[in-house]
Amino acid sequence: MKAFHKTGIAAFSLILASVAGLAGCSGGTAKPQGDGAGKTDAAGGKPKDKVEITFWHVWTDKDAGPITARVDAFNKSQDRITVKVLGN
Repeated sequence: MKAFHKTGIAAFSLILASVAGLAGCSGGTAKPQGDGAGKTDAAGGKPKDKVEITFWHVWTDKDAGPITARVDAFNKSQDRITVKVLGN
């Protein structure tokens, strides 16, 4: 069962790293198009809009402790991306 937890934590970490990497690729130099969904702050830096991601997993509350702890740590580490955890 411990191997399953390690695999799950590794997979979740990879997902978070991918999301953070993709969010970092958005850049602040492109001009907004269409409805202005890509608006940036006055300095042309980070987008104003916050991102919310729903992360669904198959573990029960009893087994989800490591995943929940990682998500909580990620959410506290920054304020632009919020990850909501949904499990069984």
